[in-house]
Amino acid sequence: MVTEQPNFNMELAAIAGKLSAFWPHSPPRLCFPQAEIPFELRHISAHLTKYYYVISSLPDSVVPDDDYLFKVTGDNLYETLKQRLLERYGESDDDRLNALTTPVVAGDMKPSQLLRGMRRICDTDLDPNAFLFKKLFLQRLFH
Repeated sequence: MVTEQPNFNMELAAIAGKLSAFWPHSPPRLCFPQAEIPFELRHISAHLTKYYYVISSLPDSVVPDDDYLFKVTGDNLYETLKQRLLERYGESDDDRLNALTTPVVAGDMKPSQLLRGMRRICDTDLDPNAFLFKKLFLQRLFH
């Protein structure tokens, strides 16, 4: 039976790299997939290392603002920090509902562009094949 041991030398060598800065005004749910790609490429698997990488990439506007972000406890500090950042800076359900139900003029937008934008807003909360989603799409398409 082979157990996976974290390669600490590899993780220490990877610290020389830097993540892209976290931008509170851009969707945080996009920041984390972008951060997790270098983690995979650099073979970083330790949650504490990931936590430190994210903390070091936070802009000054976020860091002094919030002790809540840094008083993280538990077994997986990275996942806890990720959840807290998503809660604090992510779009609320109300914001997403308003974005879907507010009339938007499609203008020069192709139907496929409109559909992609609506799917991005819904994320995984609303099935794009469901009646409600189709109805909202058609309303936006023909207004």
